[in-house]
Amino acid sequence: MLNPTAIKGVVLDSRHVTAAYRAGSLARASAFAVLGRRWKSATARLRALRASGVREHSPRTMQAVRNQLDWGCRDTGGALRDIGANRWLAEFLQTPEAGHLRGRFSSWPDHHRVRMREPNDENPRRQGDLILLKRYNPATGEKGVIMLKYTQSLWRFPAMFDLPALAVRYAFVLEPSSWGYEDPGFFLYVGADIDVVVQSPWSRDYAFIDQLHSNLEPVRIGAGDWVDPQVFSSTKPAHERRFDVVAVSAWSALKRHEDLFRAVAALEASGRTLQIALIGYPVDWTQDKIRKLACKYGIEDRCTIYEAVPQSVVAEVVGDSRLYVLMSRREGANRALYEALWCDTPVAVFDAHRGVNTDIIRGEVGTLYDAAGLDAAIARVLDAPARYHPRAWAERNTGYRNSTVALSALLRRHAVARGLPWTEDLAEKINAPDMLYANPLDVERFAGEYDSLLPFLR
Repeated sequence: MLNPTAIKGVVLDSRHVTAAYRAGSLARASAFAVLGRRWKSATARLRALRASGVREHSPRTMQAVRNQLDWGCRDTGGALRDIGANRWLAEFLQTPEAGHLRGRFSSWPDHHRVRMREPNDENPRRQGDLILLKRYNPATGEKGVIMLKYTQSLWRFPAMFDLPALAVRYAFVLEPSSWGYEDPGFFLYVGADIDVVVQSPWSRDYAFIDQLHSNLEPVRIGAGDWVDPQVFSSTKPAHERRFDVVAVSAWSALKRHEDLFRAVAALEASGRTLQIALIGYPVDWTQDKIRKLACKYGIEDRCTIYEAVPQSVVAEVVGDSRLYVLMSRREGANRALYEALWCDTPVAVFDAHRGVNTDIIRGEVGTLYDAAGLDAAIARVLDAPARYHPRAWAERNTGYRNSTVALSALLRRHAVARGLPWTEDLAEKINAPDMLYANPLDVERFAGEYDSLLPFLR
């Protein structure tokens, strides 16, 4: 039986299956609307829109989305309501999904609940899916800042917390983990009195949030922009590196390892032998499936496999490789690509990728390739290593320090526009892969602020 990951790949890779899926979603949306179940109807309609293969939604499509949003978020004069009067939020809180989320987290210890943190261990540095980046100042009204990680947190947070009450004290930064922001979860954060920044690395997602014409402000930052450059670093010149190509991708049909093997086999047929590093973990495939695919193309002895290894090993292998290849066609919040840049390893990315900010894959960073051009892209990078300086680009444009500065400046503008003070910038956080404070002392500095969230739990 196909698991959900494989089914998702079939749907999105087949034009005919995609059309059938979209038609079914729209039919469900209409049926839910007749039954008066607006939240379910909006969810189905937006899922159909997400599955469209367009690079950018048309003005007519976006007007239809705004009309849907406005039902719950604007008054009869067209002005945004405050978040407390958001009818989408009220509707969602009455759904079984919201009740399920509240029930699931209600049994957790309080210090895990307020961080939306799975109680797997008591590591104080691990901050869960919620991290406080700035404290609220009740004396001056200066707002604090809450960051939420992962797409599922869009729904989890308002199910668990009194969002309208917290909007008085905090601005919010959303860090979704998947591509395709056609999700009613964003509707829950629309309100005139709440400041929300949405990390949106992919151009279509950025445009979607921007064209809602709401309080949600997109920024071309994503989960990969919070890498720690002290962990991911390499001073090895290209000619001294052990591996020609590295891929950091789960063992899954969606990750398209066969594309890489086919390209390597083509290069070998032309007289070029490459050494390949494969870093991953089982999802809908196992390591054995990966080995069999490599064997199919006669390159199994060229591949070194690392399964479920710690971050330090990932950094070591990526820093010992001359090129990082991302084979997937769609992927949200890809962190490994940015880790490669910090290791001074150029990257190759599919040119029509859904999810990655392909605008940065230029010049000294790496190269894009089309459906038939991966072998040529590999050769192009390996033949001209002096052309690429990805770490130098990263030092200017990404990493947790640059991202913190950019977000602080944006949120400062929001505060000034509301006539509120801004005297302190954000604390620095890292994705490793859990959210951590870059400064370990911030764990204790924010401890009391997390406790202050307890009265707002539902």
